[in-house]
Order: sequence, then C-alpha cells, then structure tokens
Amino acid sequence: MYVVKFGKGKNVYVRLMEGYRDSQGRPRNRVVQNLGRYDDLIKDDPDAFEKLKAQYRVKGQVKKQATQQARQTEIARVLALQSDNCTSTAPLPLLSYGHYVLKQIWDEDLALGRKISYLQKTQTNIQFDVNAAISFMSFMKVLDPCSVLGSLSDKDNFIGDPAAEITLDDFYHSLSFLKQCKDDLMQWVNRQMDKKFGKSRASMVFYDVTNAYFESAMTDAERGYEQVDFVENVAEMARIARENNELDDSCFDEDGNVIAEALPPEFIEAIADEKIQYLRMRGPSKEHRFDLPIVSLALVIDSNGFPMDFAVYAGNDSEFKTMRKSIEFFKRKYDIENVTVSADRGVNSVRNLQMLQDLGFGFLVAQKVSQFSESLNKRMLNRDLYTPFDPADPEAGGYQVIKDWTKTGSRKNEKVQCTLVLTYNEKRRRRDEALLNVLRSIIEKKIAKGEKIGPRKTGWAGLAKVADDKEQMILGVDEELFEKRRRLCGYAALVYAEPRQQDAAQERTDRQVQEPKLPALSGQQIAHAYRRQSRIEECFRIMKHSLGLRPMYVRNSDHVRGHVTVCVLALLLVRLLQHKLDERGIAMSINAICRTLKNASVAVLKTTSAEGQEDASFLSCERRASLRKGRERMSTEDLLQELTKGRIKAHGIADLMQAVGLEPLPQACSRHELARCLRTRFGSPMEAVPPLCWHGI
Repeated sequence: MYVVKFGKGKNVYVRLMEGYRDSQGRPRNRVVQNLGRYDDLIKDDPDAFEKLKAQYRVKGQVKKQATQQARQTEIARVLALQSDNCTSTAPLPLLSYGHYVLKQIWDEDLALGRKISYLQKTQTNIQFDVNAAISFMSFMKVLDPCSVLGSLSDKDNFIGDPAAEITLDDFYHSLSFLKQCKDDLMQWVNRQMDKKFGKSRASMVFYDVTNAYFESAMTDAERGYEQVDFVENVAEMARIARENNELDDSCFDEDGNVIAEALPPEFIEAIADEKIQYLRMRGPSKEHRFDLPIVSLALVIDSNGFPMDFAVYAGNDSEFKTMRKSIEFFKRKYDIENVTVSADRGVNSVRNLQMLQDLGFGFLVAQKVSQFSESLNKRMLNRDLYTPFDPADPEAGGYQVIKDWTKTGSRKNEKVQCTLVLTYNEKRRRRDEALLNVLRSIIEKKIAKGEKIGPRKTGWAGLAKVADDKEQMILGVDEELFEKRRRLCGYAALVYAEPRQQDAAQERTDRQVQEPKLPALSGQQIAHAYRRQSRIEECFRIMKHSLGLRPMYVRNSDHVRGHVTVCVLALLLVRLLQHKLDERGIAMSINAICRTLKNASVAVLKTTSAEGQEDASFLSCERRASLRKGRERMSTEDLLQELTKGRIKAHGIADLMQAVGLEPLPQACSRHELARCLRTRFGSPMEAVPPLCWHGI
C-alpha cells in the first residue's frame, strides 16, 4: 500500500492505495481509504504527509518480506509433497531468462522491435512475428551461439517462450528479410545511437576486413550456387553501362531486359572482376582455413567501439578493391562529412588513400616501415628526433612528425600528400625482437630435421637462406635480413590526412546548418587515436569466438548476409550492455557477460494458487563467476579473507539486470513477481513456461 495526493488547487486530498492484479493478471490500483484533505493533514505538522508515506512504505516492505517468506514456505511444502508422492527421479526443469536483459536494450535503447514490425508491415507479406524470430536469433548468439537448427531445438528452454510458433522455415525467411532490410535497419540503429552518444561519435571511424569460413568443403562455384541476387545485379550493371554508352541497345530487348548472349566479352570480364556471381569461395584466409570456402566481412565501427555498418563480399575478392565499394556506399548511405577513416596497413595503397580524399574523407592508416628510403630510414632510427609521449615514463616511447610527406604507388604518377608520423615504443621493441627470435628458432629446428622449403616468402620462410627459389634444403638464417628487421623492432608509422571540405558548388543546397570543421590532429593525437584501431580487431574476435560468426552453416547467399547481420546486432547488444556496466563502475569482459547471461536461469515448480488453480513458482538459479580468475595463486583462505573484507566482488546477473533497469529476481518468486522483475506480463502459467516444458513437469 502507498499514500498519494490527488486534486488541484485548494481541493487536494490524500488517499491510501494498493496495487493488485485482476483475473487476467493485469496490474491494477484501487482505493483502500480516503484520508481527507491535504491541508487538514499538515495543519499541525507540515511533515505529516511525508511521515505517512514513510509509514506505509515500511509496511509495504514488511508485507513484501512476509510474501516472500510465504512463497518460500509454499515452495518448501510443494517440494516435500513431491518428495513424498513422486517416484520420478527427473530433475526440475531450468529455464533461461538472461535474454530479458538483452530485450531491454533491443526494445528501449535501439527500438528495433518497433522498426522491424514497421518494415514487416510495409515491405513484406510475412505472417509470422519477424521481430520475435530475429531478436531470438540475436539473443542466442550471445547466450549460446549455434546454427539456426540448434537455436530452434533450444527455443523451449526460455522463460516467456520468446520464439513461440516460430518454425525452422520462419527462421530462414527472417534471414532473407534481414538481407532485404539490412540498410534500413542499420540506418535506424545509427539514428538511435546518435541520440544517445551524439553524431560526433563518427568523427573518426575505424575500418577493417576479416573473413569467416563455412562448414561445407565445397565452394559455390563448385556446387553451382549463384548468389540469389546475381541476375538482378548483372541487370543493374548493364543498365548503368548502357547509360554510360558502354553497351549498345542491341544488348537489350524491347522491354529493356538484358539479352545475355548479346553481352560483349569485355562486359562479361567486368562481371567476373566484380565477384558477384559466387559468394562462398576460397581465398586468402586470415585463419589459415584454405581448405574451406570463406566470405569477407568489412566492418565500420565508431570512435566508441560500436559497430555502425558492414558489408559482405565474396571470399576471393581483394580487400584492396572492396574498400572502395564499402566506403563509397557508406558515404552515399549516411551522407557524412568531416570524417577520418582509420584502417590497418592491409588496405594501405595510394589508390585507396586517393579514393578517400576524393570522397572528402581524412585517413589514418598504418604504414610499413620496411619500405622507406635510406634517408627516411636513417631519420626514423634517430631516437634524438622523437618527442616523448610521457617524459616521466621512458617505456611509453615517443613520436616524430613529417609533414607534407609524399607516398608513392606502384604505378607511374601514383602519389598522395599526407603527414607521416613515426613512433617508437620500448615494449613494442621487446615484443618484436621476441617474435624474431621465435622465427629464428623455427628455422633452426627445420634445419635440424632436414626439412625443405618452397618458394614462399612469408612468416619464418622470409628469413630462411636458400640457394634459389626452388624447393630445397634450408641453408640457414639470412643474417643480413635478420639484422635489418631487428633494427626496425619497436618502430611503427602512420600516414594521416585531415578531411577535405567540400567545394561550395558540391555542397547540398538544402543543408541549412553546416557542420563545423574539426581541427587537425597533432602528432601525439594521431598516434593515440590509431591505438583505438585495436577495438575493431577486438570486435572481430568477439564475433568469431563469443557470438558464433563462424563456422557458418547456411548456404543461400541471402541467408549468409542475414546471419552476419544477426551477429553484428548481437555485437551491438553486448557492447551497449558493457557500456552500461562501465557507467556503473562494473568492469566485465564480453566473455563474462555472455557466460553470466547464459547461466541465469530459474527452476520451475507446479504449485496451486489461492483460487485452487494450477500455477507456477520459480527458484532463481545462477552459476556464479569464479572468484579465482586473476587470483589463481591465492589460497582459498586468502580469498575468503579478501571476500569478507569486501575487496572482492563477484558480479552476476543482478548487476546486469540493474544496468538495464530490471529488478533482480528474489530466491523464490511467483509468476506475477517474476513478470514484475522482468518488466513483462504473464497472464497464465503457459505464458511464462513454454507449453512443451509445462507439459513435462
């Protein structure tokens, strides 16, 4: 019960209210007692109203404790009754509820349920609940990543039956829906993120490419599986070529359709170069899975480490070429300006840097130090020219800036003007030297075994000394090359250019307010900014190892892109959850978050309600995180002492629930109490417990 004021002006009254649930389980409020006029109540004591509220607040807490005690007594009675009358040795079923934490972010922070429902209504004739299917697949990537079939098999083990009536075909249709509506969804997500973090989060974006392999050993070309939209893409390429006078009208019929046999050989070659016919192909695998087909994934994240957008390309497509496609599409889609693109040296080519400048972007890209001229190499090795990052910490290293440096390409007249920033770090030197020594030991072991070497020049083989390029015995370590690489240990380089301002003639005429030009970065800011490039590498690791990006089990190209979309949405969910925890001063890794959500469960008991109807009660269960992580050399006694003194705190599901605005579950709770904690409504036991699970209790 609680006390409230109602009325306006001089006619303000005080009432005693209580909450209850009607026969349908819906929350309601009713008047218990009218306590008179407010001014009469505070006439003799101005604090009378607040005291009255505190009085009933205490009574409410006492009632809550009594209810909880009665619930525990009832559960104990039911357990004793089951022990006396039941001969079954089957354990009580456990249902997961960690997905409700993710659902809060899905619905409240990103409003994805609303957007997906709108897209389903306006762009498809799908009859099942697409949002339920997509959200469940995204939650499963966090809780227990597996195939679509595996997700379907596990869907009856969750409180609230989140994927009720969703079939296997529905899940696959949802993947196709994601491919179709991916651009609309990512634009919507970025608008929601802009509201929370501001548009300045995209003043510097980080770009990188990885790849993911499939369980199937055969490529799409070997199986004859063309991409679902291959024909449409060819028709679009032909239409553009016709507009540019690159194709004759004879290549089209009267209705404007492409006549395949009339296409010239050079256009067919252009189609092949675009790699749009087959998706799952063998290519340079970053995980050395050359035996399996792969796809390439280009990802863009903001300065906070949140994914912004992505693109999926054929496994045999070059990341040098796909960067242009990705960045051009990114600019066209979001109409952005004053953005600096950060990337690793894997995409550092003059053509790519020129492309970024032509689009008005700045760039911050790693540069190989082994390709410098002799004079520049001499300047780089001169430690006296470096400005310390932190004069009080020699280990932090330093930097030097070379403005108006010209980077040249492999072709004639390929060059780009930029700022070159050289850095040195003592820790990096020790790491690089340790790696060199490992490569030396590998070569020495292979010499001892009498192994031969092929023509490859990567990894340890690049330091091996042989008579010629043919496969033969290893003679030893190339000491001259080894010493050259040892001198470069600890050094790194970056190339930087600030974003270009668009000419007035090129600016959009409908833009009312121009965005302010961002100041150019200093050398130290450039070096520190590039360190955040590791965040996108971390995103790839999370998607691969924690969210089930690979291996992929789907074949259809639309389903492949839908699967990647699910993984990116799952990444955004856990990143946002981690951010909410950070705001509360709680440090949890992504692995710990996923494990905690997976272990959050309740045991289900069949009980009898006050009206004599069958109902459900729940016991909260959780496998707690290990207190020994990071303290493996401490004894149990020392750990207990630290725990008693409050120096160690094991974070669990309660912290995650509070971070998103949910109330942690009590040890024992009724169906209505469970619904209240999860901010939902369960009108009947089978709305809380999936029917197949309820039937088996």
